[in-house]
Amino acid sequence: MQSPSAVAVIEGSRRISYGELEADARRMANFLRGRGIGAGSTVGLYPASGAQLVVSLLGIGKSGAALVLLPRDTPADRLDRIVRDARVDVLLTGGTDIAAAENSGVDVLCLDTAWEKIALCPDDAGEAPGCDDAPAFVGYGAGDVGLVVDRGTLADYASSLVGHHGLADSDRVVYGGNLDEAACYGTLLAALVNGATAVFPAPEAGADGPGLLGLAADHQATVLAAPRELLGELADHSAWPASLRLVMSSEPELDPGADAELLGRLSARAPVSLTIAYGQGECGLPIATVLHEPHQAAETSTLGHPVDENRIVVLDELGEPMPVGLPGELHLAVPPAAHGWRGRPGLTAERFVPDPYGEPGSRIHRTGALVRWRNDGTLEYYGRIETDTEDLELPDSLLLLDSERPPYVAPRTPEERVVAEAWSELLEVDDVGATDDFFQLGGYSLLLAQLTKRIRAATGKEVALADLYQAVTVERQAELIRAAGQGTPPIAVVPRDEPLPLSFGQRRVWLLSTMHPDSAEWIVPLFLRLPSDITADTVRRALLTLAVRHESLRTRYISRADEPMQIIEEARPVDLRVVDCPPHDLDAMVHEQFEAGFDLASGEVWRALLAREDGREQLLFITVHHIACDGWSATVLERELRELCTAYHSGREPELAEPDIQYADYAVWQREFRDKDSLGEQIEFWREELRGAAPVELPTDRPRPAERDPRGALVPIRIPVPLAEQVIALGRRHEASPFMTLLTAFSALLARYSGQWDVSVGVPVAGRNQPETEPVVGFFINSLVMRCRLDPDLSFSQALDRVRDTSLAAFARQQVSFEHLVEELRPDRDLSRTPLYQVAFNFNDAQVSGGLPGDTDYDLLVGSRQVSKTDLTLYLRTEDDGELVGVVEYATSLFERGTVERFARHFVQLLTAAVDTSESRLSTLDIVPAQELGDVTERWNATRTEWDAGSVIDLFEAQADKTPDAVALVAGPARVTYRDLDREANRIAHRLRALGAGPDTLVGVCLHRGPDLVRSLLGVWKAGAAYVPIDPANPAERLGHVLADSGASILVSTSELTGLTESFAGTRLLVDQEAERLAEQPDGPPPRSADPEHLAYVIYTSGSTGKPKGVMVTQHGLANHLRWAARDLVVGEGGAPLFSSIAFDLPATNVYAPLISGRPVHLLSDLDDLTGLGQALVASGPYSFIKLTPGHLDLLSHQLTPEQAAGLANVVLVAGEALPARTANHWLELLGPERLINEYGPTETSIGTTIHPVDEEQTATVPLGRPLPNMTTHVLDDTARPVPTGVIGELYIGGDGLARGYLDRPGLTADRFVPNPFGTPGARLYRTGDLVRRLADGSIAFLGRADNQVKIRGYRIELGEIEAALTAEPGVQGAAVVVQEEQEGEKSLVAYLVAADGQETDADAVRERISAALPDYMVPSAFAVVDALPLTPNGKLDRSALPSVERSAGRYQAPGTQVEEIIAGIWSEILGRERVGVEDSFFELGGHSILAIRMTSTLQDEFGIDLSLRTVFEHPTVRSLAQAVEDHIRAEIEQMSEEELLEHDVQAADQSA
Repeated sequence: MQSPSAVAVIEGSRRISYGELEADARRMANFLRGRGIGAGSTVGLYPASGAQLVVSLLGIGKSGAALVLLPRDTPADRLDRIVRDARVDVLLTGGTDIAAAENSGVDVLCLDTAWEKIALCPDDAGEAPGCDDAPAFVGYGAGDVGLVVDRGTLADYASSLVGHHGLADSDRVVYGGNLDEAACYGTLLAALVNGATAVFPAPEAGADGPGLLGLAADHQATVLAAPRELLGELADHSAWPASLRLVMSSEPELDPGADAELLGRLSARAPVSLTIAYGQGECGLPIATVLHEPHQAAETSTLGHPVDENRIVVLDELGEPMPVGLPGELHLAVPPAAHGWRGRPGLTAERFVPDPYGEPGSRIHRTGALVRWRNDGTLEYYGRIETDTEDLELPDSLLLLDSERPPYVAPRTPEERVVAEAWSELLEVDDVGATDDFFQLGGYSLLLAQLTKRIRAATGKEVALADLYQAVTVERQAELIRAAGQGTPPIAVVPRDEPLPLSFGQRRVWLLSTMHPDSAEWIVPLFLRLPSDITADTVRRALLTLAVRHESLRTRYISRADEPMQIIEEARPVDLRVVDCPPHDLDAMVHEQFEAGFDLASGEVWRALLAREDGREQLLFITVHHIACDGWSATVLERELRELCTAYHSGREPELAEPDIQYADYAVWQREFRDKDSLGEQIEFWREELRGAAPVELPTDRPRPAERDPRGALVPIRIPVPLAEQVIALGRRHEASPFMTLLTAFSALLARYSGQWDVSVGVPVAGRNQPETEPVVGFFINSLVMRCRLDPDLSFSQALDRVRDTSLAAFARQQVSFEHLVEELRPDRDLSRTPLYQVAFNFNDAQVSGGLPGDTDYDLLVGSRQVSKTDLTLYLRTEDDGELVGVVEYATSLFERGTVERFARHFVQLLTAAVDTSESRLSTLDIVPAQELGDVTERWNATRTEWDAGSVIDLFEAQADKTPDAVALVAGPARVTYRDLDREANRIAHRLRALGAGPDTLVGVCLHRGPDLVRSLLGVWKAGAAYVPIDPANPAERLGHVLADSGASILVSTSELTGLTESFAGTRLLVDQEAERLAEQPDGPPPRSADPEHLAYVIYTSGSTGKPKGVMVTQHGLANHLRWAARDLVVGEGGAPLFSSIAFDLPATNVYAPLISGRPVHLLSDLDDLTGLGQALVASGPYSFIKLTPGHLDLLSHQLTPEQAAGLANVVLVAGEALPARTANHWLELLGPERLINEYGPTETSIGTTIHPVDEEQTATVPLGRPLPNMTTHVLDDTARPVPTGVIGELYIGGDGLARGYLDRPGLTADRFVPNPFGTPGARLYRTGDLVRRLADGSIAFLGRADNQVKIRGYRIELGEIEAALTAEPGVQGAAVVVQEEQEGEKSLVAYLVAADGQETDADAVRERISAALPDYMVPSAFAVVDALPLTPNGKLDRSALPSVERSAGRYQAPGTQVEEIIAGIWSEILGRERVGVEDSFFELGGHSILAIRMTSTLQDEFGIDLSLRTVFEHPTVRSLAQAVEDHIRAEIEQMSEEELLEHDVQAADQSA
């Protein structure tokens, strides 16, 4: 920046220094952030003065928002269109334009009147977090389509201008014309970043040509920036200031011809240089500038020099660079994340195409302009590409590209003739020449697979498919044949005199069938409609003929020496069941046949059902065991069956050729020539290809069973002909088959669903690479694993290219059987899922989709097929009319039908978006249909509820007036009425006001649970201030940080607790020492502000940087939540108990909901630990409601009898962390429906956001539910777009409960509190970082954290905070903390330490030290010292690779006493350990305080002693605790009298009897 005192802006008599400009811009940025404006927002600007323009440009940029400069004198309807199209969040305007702006329909701020508030904002915020690809501004040309220009491009342009025009800090630049011209944006920034002075006419002065020249003369200006419309006036003026050296102007279009006459006149009169910048209107920023010196003749076609040579390329229609002198289309290089046109994805995809010469992911902008390079490095313009060529005036040197086939060259060698003949047959093209291109003639990749077989059949040589893909001409493929070795020998017929081996695929099917003999998983169906006059005998004869023709239909399978073998039998009549039935009975019959098993040992591998109806076609339904048939075989069988039935019915011989070989011949051949030893190169390819591949984890509706359940169902899917044709066309443009295009879409959808962008998909291949196998019936099919390595930033086109290459490489190595692949790769054996892939895609064209039903019988298949071979498989086939039809097969143990129906709709929607905008990023392709989008954004968020005005303290005071004698607080025997509580809070409020408390003043409150705590909290609010709750149970170090960070000026506490807050330097109000002074205060309320946006409290939550952060919750947000709680939770007269730390917001509901409802708050202040929680709650209950964590519920399950638990409260509200199904179901059984509610809500959204009533048994973690009144929930992806129902995304929360932000953390606030695109202008959303998905009923299901933040026993913890504390310890160089789950719902922290060089780390000592600095719930329960922390390939900590921690402290030592055995048994049950030794530590085995409480209660019951929790912490091993228990028992015995001892002995004898 220029010197702060240097002049940055001159406007009339006003001077603004660079220092003042920077401060004002920062203030405006903070002002905008306070209104919810930040990254992702758009601000419209309608400035009335130059000063407003400059400050606003910089301030908007610093806020992180994008700018739209709005044109003046624009018709209202166009202004409205621009505002809506740009999605303007707020409109800044000068005072004179306020009326026009107010008609725009958005939030309008008049800068003249708002400046008073802006000036009060802080000026030290600095730049907003941002990146080069964030939007800088949206430019609108003559039309209403806005082009988004990113910050990086704008910065490059400004830098280029400095170089082009030699701008320096000595320059003074006069700006004339309308201040809303987007062209001035870049030039103004160029001047300011270089320290120049920007000069503007006074707002009341005119801005004509002579006026501008006069202004330039007055200020000795060196540069004049004038709009094009003023150049004519300047051309007629002869008096030019001597100081001027340059005039800058711009032309929005790429058309220099219109300026030729004007520039000629100006150059003749003006003694200065003149530059015209072209292209702003088309590309957001100028592309090129032409320089005219005085008296220089203007050329009609010259655009001048590019602003940035690296951004300009001229290409032909094939994307090749054009040399100097030859015309081509002008392309502009843009960043990979360029935004394109606002709200126009189709136009963006059409014009922003992949850059073939840039970095991966980069794109170029097709301008549509026809230009050519000149020798002097300038660009020459010839018109628009869209214009008819004959209208264009082209230079003589233009060369027209010949897109015809090359001149015919006849094949010259035998190899060329073989290739040409094969091409001619495959491509149906005559006169194939030696130089023809396979793909140019219409070829595609799958035809190459057929070409390999034809070459092998004709020459006996093996040419690799991958090599054919690289050699695309006839002559080059002929060279491959000449260089190739001899192919694999053909399949020969082998003797049948002994049992023969199975093929590799058959062996796998045999093994699976043996394990599950009655499974319908391995059945191939065949549906045929036959004319009604075909008799059953004709069908039987046809079936018998099939058995004669195909040995696989008459083969039985035996086991010999533990190895399966096949024996071919003579043909025998086929089991044909003939029934006469109406259509409605067919479903049951088809289902019955599907479910009937086969006996492979007897050779029963197929059966048939002939269903006849009067006057209608008959249905012949055949089921064949997969060991004898595959999809291709079904096509063969269907074709032959139709011929046989027709021939026998008409009395003629069938016209069918005899197969040369049978399947058993193939099996023997495969064993000899396709074993693992002969396929070493291919196996090595697959080893590398699948290295590191992870299972696809789709979000499921039900927990995955321990062993895979093969039961499934089908959901139909159809892709209409127009869309199918577009899919095929898109693939052809990328030399990809329909299979590849559909696989790309399928894998992209899987990635969007799972959040995994490395997706492995199983794909079946025919496995018939030998031509003699084509007519054979048998199990040839093989499974390949297509590893689709996608990326969210890839365009669909780029992803298609990747998937195409992956497919070609895989198809070229398809000889490796799946069985060998599993054997060699040895994936982790997981009985719950299929190996290597869990999802599959099966696409067949019309040639190999035989046996599948037509439209008439489609529902039969869908309703009767009840198996699933994977988690989810997409089957598609091409119909005769071009439509794509199929089914989605899914595991019913994992998915609900509705989930899969949505998946099918999303697949069609994604395909539609892909063909419409193939250059759009995968992460932004629209997959949500309109109706579903309405559900997820609007219907599920219809929560608007109108409450009466008033804060929580207002509501409390109203209740105190209403029921003054009712009991408000219960603390042991003490009772405090509403009247007394109100008066005592008023006295504290007056004292706080005297100490300086007021609106948004922060007052620390550090008190034990008791009446003084509640009085003080209410007193803070009555003083108009906000409180910072501090738990005296936390370490002093943490208390000191909270007080210092919050800046609290007053601390309410007691003299007893002063030692915990010694570092506090502010004013203290010690309620015990000042009791007399407080009693003298007035008992009426002091006056206070009624602003609902004032703060209620600041609560500190764990921070990722190692220190907690303060969340600022407003009175309005808190009142919204508590009004709901008072309405729906306060059922009955019992009130609620307060038994946990007020330093977290969870118990706030227990305090304030009763107090605004006239019910009591029970203060359980005598709980030293939670071992007595159950009895304390029972003693003071029952309650209207109780709010607690799942950990508390588990604890109470062991402390209360079922009757006590059921009567504890009318409503049990569970919050703080995920509620396990086990816990929920236990309490549902105790309470019954409508009494157990799961609540979710971060502190940043005022306690609670969603609820889910638990009214039925749960099979998984209880959902978070649906939003509370005036709250909204949105599940969004990484681009902040709504994800479909069922898809994983991040939870964003909006509504009245949103906190103001983080105290003194503007950057963090801007990052987590973002603009709400679904709400009113200025509305915000809070990014929770929680990964969730929306269920079919609109509920939200929690899946995990997107970062390292976790919840342990109801406490939200940033693992980074613990790691920071650990690495601060002496001798610790590095640390990592992970969450380990031992049993359902039982989580603990495990720490890994790396010792500093040359030092040893004592884990026990580290634990002891950090226990003094961190709360107990943040202290890891187990520690391990490792040599180094494992990293991922990109350098991040790989938590999954951390070694497992053996939580035993040492070698196992068995218990030696009865007490030790009892304690070890209790630990084993609680911790889920098979055995526990006497030297094992409870905490190192995974124990924590909640489990320790449970264990302590169990020990008390077992030994009949009063054991404290402290004893467990002091004696963490079995041996030491057993000794402590024995000492305790002895101590009790020693204190007993002889009578008590005698009575004890009698009771013991009675019990033993």
